[in-house]
Amino acid sequence: MKKSHKHAELIKQWADGAKIQSRRNDVSLLVCPPKHPDFEDDPFPEWSINRDYRIKPEPQCPKTSMSDVELENFFSLANGCKPTREVLRDIANGAIARAIHDEQVIIAPGQIEG
Repeated sequence: MKKSHKHAELIKQWADGAKIQSRRNDVSLLVCPPKHPDFEDDPFPEWSINRDYRIKPEPQCPKTSMSDVELENFFSLANGCKPTREVLRDIANGAIARAIHDEQVIIAPGQIEG
């Protein structure tokens, strides 16, 4: 039986539309480490044995720290309608996620609490 390519599973996922990231993994890194040893977006991967590949992880977005009262005060509507606290929290968290997605806000590593 023929041995499959080292990155066969990732290649299949990339062909199905997954976004790939890569980084160098060769011995030269020990002598001259790169400025950015982390994974970087790789829209056209070469599938080299001298690189590590992974599926680009989905960004983790922080959640609002606003209290229920703050949410209610912030989102209260002029016509007297009052959305539920759950709806308000979903709106706030959605706004945070969208701001991060649009790169209006950048989250530093380690800044998101679990």
